[in-house]
Amino acid sequence: MPSPSDYGATPLGLASQIVNLAGVLTRRVTLKVPRYQRPYTWTEHEVRQLIQDLWRAFERRTTFYFIGQIVMVKNKKGELEISDGQQRLATLTMIIAFVRDRITHRAAHFQGLVMLNEQGGRPRLMLREADAGFYRRYVQEPNNMKAMARLEETAIDSQNLMCAAAATIEAELDGIENNKLDAFMSFVLRCSTFNVVEADERGAAAGIYNAMNNTGQDLSAADNIKCDLLENSGLSEKDADDRRAQMGSVGNRSRA
Repeated sequence: MPSPSDYGATPLGLASQIVNLAGVLTRRVTLKVPRYQRPYTWTEHEVRQLIQDLWRAFERRTTFYFIGQIVMVKNKKGELEISDGQQRLATLTMIIAFVRDRITHRAAHFQGLVMLNEQGGRPRLMLREADAGFYRRYVQEPNNMKAMARLEETAIDSQNLMCAAAATIEAELDGIENNKLDAFMSFVLRCSTFNVVEADERGAAAGIYNAMNNTGQDLSAADNIKCDLLENSGLSEKDADDRRAQMGSVGNRSRA
């Protein structure tokens, strides 16, 4: 009778586990959106759908609410690059930031899920260079979510979508009294779960992402080489985006 030992141990360099949102955000390494990924793209519809789904799960008192997978790869700096999952993580962090700004006596607790309290306050989630400063100012620094929800055109599509997301979060959650909102946020952090897949090589993470999202296009070996060249080129974000456009973008193949 065959046994697992007949085929050796599971290959190294790949790990998968079910982790709740708090567990994802409280890792001791930065979660980074690499420059080859597309920027924030969620519309009001996706943001509202996520909040309403979470709220229904909260009211049903479900033991967990499965959001999906996150695929990450460790880069040469020891940061975890997000190959799949940035839209959900960026939106969930905005929801935490809204609650942080609303429930002032719990602000320090929620801020600890947004920023690491070391090295001058390092973001737990680092967006692409073009959006990182905007996201830090309005989301990761306290008391600016309402201001972001009221911003007019920023001239950058991804940042306009973040402003719309902030306005949607406010519209969905602003009428809820603080105690219930606090309980809801605790539920989201504890019971929202992900299948977190980590790989040591970018090519492996891309393959896992494509296997889990079979409606997308495969990343070719050439695409993976482009990712490495752009990530390690030392180019500015704008120059890297221009170069990626010349070579053929791979970022538009990531959905979430």
